Amino acid sequence: MMQKDAKILIVEDDADFVKILSTGLVDYGLKNIITAFDGEEGLEKAIKEKPDLILLDLILPKMRGEDFLKKLRAHPDIHAIAVLIISQLSDYKKISETMSLGIKGYIVKADFSLDRMIEQIERILDE
Repeated sequence: MMQKDAKILIVEDDADFVKILSTGLVDYGLKNIITAFDGEEGLEKAIKEKPDLILLDLILPKMRGEDFLKKLRAHPDIHAIAVLIISQLSDYKKISETMSLGIKGYIVKADFSLDRMIEQIERILDE
């Protein structure tokens, strides 16, 4: 059973997608949702808030998702935070490169459904 008090950081530059995602998660019962709209802000919030899970887009202003992941993994306080990628990139090579950076899952936005997202979040938070 997923912890409803889990802290989730959404790092995504599409404000409409952030609204859909955060509203869906709050409706599901998750109350501790933090948002960042670019990679730099996301990294600052990850360091400050130490979330249980980061939902990360790869195509971001100021710092791309791959660079965000590398900096996250290199930081002593936040290197072990679980990351779930949500991206428009569906290229298998890009997905496998990203998986090598220690992420817990990858959802292609074209295939996005809130139910599937919540299943992935539950799986990760229950590990």
